[in-house]
Amino acid sequence: MKNYFRLIRYIGPYKSRAITSVSFNLLTVVFSLFSLTMIVPFLNVLFSQERNYVLRPWSSSVKDLLNNFNYYLSDFVVQHGQLEALSFISLLVVILFFLKNITRYMAMYYLVPIRNGVVRDIRRDVYSKILTLPIGYFTDERKGDIMARVTNDVQEVEWGIMNSLEAAFREPLNIIIFLITMFSMSPELTLFVLVLLPIAGLLIGRIGKSLKRNLL
Repeated sequence: MKNYFRLIRYIGPYKSRAITSVSFNLLTVVFSLFSLTMIVPFLNVLFSQERNYVLRPWSSSVKDLLNNFNYYLSDFVVQHGQLEALSFISLLVVILFFLKNITRYMAMYYLVPIRNGVVRDIRRDVYSKILTLPIGYFTDERKGDIMARVTNDVQEVEWGIMNSLEAAFREPLNIIIFLITMFSMSPELTLFVLVLLPIAGLLIGRIGKSLKRNLL
């Protein structure tokens, strides 16, 4: 863990790019949330005969946002018909997917210079360290091993540490935002899923182990 934090300090000079990348990752999570997960309630409104929605004051509550969207959608269906409303929803899904991919691309766009810069800085420090080593060190070490540390080992740091760093910023955002949305929409169903998933994971794991033993 100490070595991990030593590597993290190399991101310091690229703080602004890291913040920008995290911001675009946050937008990616938001657009992912509103791309497909919200479409089913909208389709229920579209093909439902009962559209008794009342406009509520706007707030950060997911229920209020869904209710108000359903209110405007039901009004749109009444005025323009189901076909035009379905076309509107389809266009909205395309736009949300486009925005999600754009923000994901921008997050990677700002992350790549960080990865390349960190690798460059680590290799520069390794090279500086090699230059300060005594001559006796090179007597016992092979030149190929030293070159491998400068090239391959640093490359492993890039793919290992930097990928885990990206996931450490993106995945918690995914979990938190999706959990908040799920609890806002249906706390009972969300609790049921959270209880059921570990049980299903244990059962699937045991079945998989038994199948492997039978195959061996």
